[in-house]
Amino acid sequence: MHGICGYHFCEKLTRRRCAACESEWYCDRNCQRSSWGLHKFACVGRKNAFTTGDILYRACYVDLPPLEHAETMADFGFYRAGTREEQNKLLGVYEFCVILCGMQAKNLQYWRVKGILVQEIQKLYLVVPVDSRANLSYVWFRRNMWVFDGKTSEERVWE
Repeated sequence: MHGICGYHFCEKLTRRRCAACESEWYCDRNCQRSSWGLHKFACVGRKNAFTTGDILYRACYVDLPPLEHAETMADFGFYRAGTREEQNKLLGVYEFCVILCGMQAKNLQYWRVKGILVQEIQKLYLVVPVDSRANLSYVWFRRNMWVFDGKTSEERVWE
């Protein structure tokens, strides 16, 4: 029996399936790992609870702030962002991290818990050539770092 690899950038024909649910096909371990951040929401074999990082990761791929999950909204600054327009800009920063830079949910969760979210996102942006940053929500990020951790510019200067 054959299926098509479930990783959204692949589509090779394969005989391998998700070991937990056997409903999703993967051509190799890399495709399965890359797809896990989204597949785990549908995987009936999954036993662990979702973190707020998992919820945010999924929100990046559906291109909608995680409005249905209050804890994620609070943990990742969506309530501090205020308006829906500002929340969409905040989501754009996270989409940059997840979709363009390949960060996994566990990275985002770890950074938030350790209080290094702003620093790690900034490192990702600094790898991008200066000319391209304006197209990647960098300007909004720089003006609104407080949204990510609640620190004012005065508090940030003394770190």
